[in-house]
Amino acid sequence: MRESSQFPRFSQGEMAGRHASARKLMEQNNVHALLVYGAGRYASEVFWLTDW
Repeated sequence: MRESSQFPRFSQGEMAGRHASARKLMEQNNVHALLVYGAGRYASEVFWLTDW
C-alpha cells in the first residue's frame, strides 16, 4: 500500500460514499460479491473503489 504522504488521497467520507453506491447497486441487482479488475496503470475502476 502506498504511503499517505506520497500522493493526495480521497477523504474517508468520499470513499464511504463510493462504497455505499457500490453496495446499493449490488443490492438492487441481487449481486452478492463484487470483483473489480484493472490492468496496470489503467486500473481506474480499482482506484475509484479502493483509492489504491
